[in-house]
Amino acid sequence: MALRTVALLPALVLAAACSSTSSSVAVEPELSPYEMALRDGHAYTMAIMRRGAATDFVSPSEMGDLTRAHIDFTQGLADTDYLLVSGPFVGERVESSLRSLAIVDSTDARATRERFCTDPAAEAGVLEIEAFPFVATQPLRAMPSIERASRASQESGEMTLRPYVIVDAMTGPEFDATLERVADLVLLRGECMGGSFESRTIAVLDCRTVSEAEGLMAGSFPTDGIRIHPWVSTVSLTGME
Repeated sequence: MALRTVALLPALVLAAACSSTSSSVAVEPELSPYEMALRDGHAYTMAIMRRGAATDFVSPSEMGDLTRAHIDFTQGLADTDYLLVSGPFVGERVESSLRSLAIVDSTDARATRERFCTDPAAEAGVLEIEAFPFVATQPLRAMPSIERASRASQESGEMTLRPYVIVDAMTGPEFDATLERVADLVLLRGECMGGSFESRTIAVLDCRTVSEAEGLMAGSFPTDGIRIHPWVSTVSLTGME
């Protein structure tokens, strides 16, 4: 019996050694797309402004005052480098309630919404605010300096307004392939991680009309899955090149 016990000892020691070795191997957890964007510095917050319920009860003169106050508020955010790019939806909207879109240098969607809710137009109830995480495919932090340089070149000092077209569709390989096909005209691109645009990829195209964008999207995966929004930016996005 004693001999049999001694013979088993090497096997027991080997088993213990293998167990110790395997437990010491560190496995790096798989990162989500948003966690990767946070790590790489491409995570931002998008704010969408919609028509508020109080709009029907505001006089034209009051609306004019609120519009000017909204512009001043927006310009103040841009001057602090918090606001990276913003602008209103124009013309015929895919959703009639859409008013404006903004991307800010923050990863805190709740704090972003609270800040935008101090906009006089939001406080008056003519704008409703939603905010959600946005992951861009390129760094956007050069935009405020581009805007300041553009404004400084004008004697009036007013924001530059340039028409573009925004396209959006469900995130996936089909829309990715479409955007790659027109990559030279894609100025800004990213995925929305929440809100009414959740799981949709948004891209700003360097074209000025919906018909131009429709021509670019022709032949893509079901075009009824792609939404096209005429949009005006306060930043010259072509300056990002």
